[in-house]
Amino acid sequence: APAPADKDKPAEKKKAEPEDPYLTNWKEYEHREERLAGRGPQGKKMGFGVGIGRPLSLTGKLYFTQTIAAQADVGVTYSWYGPEFDLQGQVIWHWQNILVRPEFKLSVYVGGGMRAAAWPLLTFGIPPWLPACQPSTSPTANTSFTGQCTRPAFIYLPGAESFPGTLGLQGVGGISMFLTRFPVELYAQPLLTLEVFPGISGDVGAQVGARYYFF
Repeated sequence: APAPADKDKPAEKKKAEPEDPYLTNWKEYEHREERLAGRGPQGKKMGFGVGIGRPLSLTGKLYFTQTIAAQADVGVTYSWYGPEFDLQGQVIWHWQNILVRPEFKLSVYVGGGMRAAAWPLLTFGIPPWLPACQPSTSPTANTSFTGQCTRPAFIYLPGAESFPGTLGLQGVGGISMFLTRFPVELYAQPLLTLEVFPGISGDVGAQVGARYYFF
């Protein structure tokens, strides 16, 4: 005959599942590949920091999934026009983890977006101390209205030298390192820009930087 149930034995309590196991136990889920919503370092999805290079900028990043994010930079650099103010943003895809360790995760990403730049000296006047060169008569180069050479343009558009800025399409690729003990991302990335307004030209930049994830 089956043994009678032990009525005095307390019933085992079923452990309540946390509302979001990623946030309560992020180490267990940190290196998993599920596309959970908005997952950056330590389960946080929004970070801010500084990028050094071209441009020197303040940077921010927002994760939509564990592999898809948007990043934006506001910064300055230097060009033939003198100081240049940049605003750029891209949507990126962390398509591959190339190294995973208990202390960090190394990820490769690619993406694309847009960049806008402005040169205040073209509005307020170009000083004589800027580097100068002989203006070209070739239709493959733009010249400013002061006679100084501007950046090379692969396709000449009339009036492209008279607008104190540019708008272009930008591609980016890079490597991110997510630290485990701190909500920090370190990154290095090259930036390739095809400027499409008001003239057609190319631009190359590169950055290294860090972001701390607050939210």
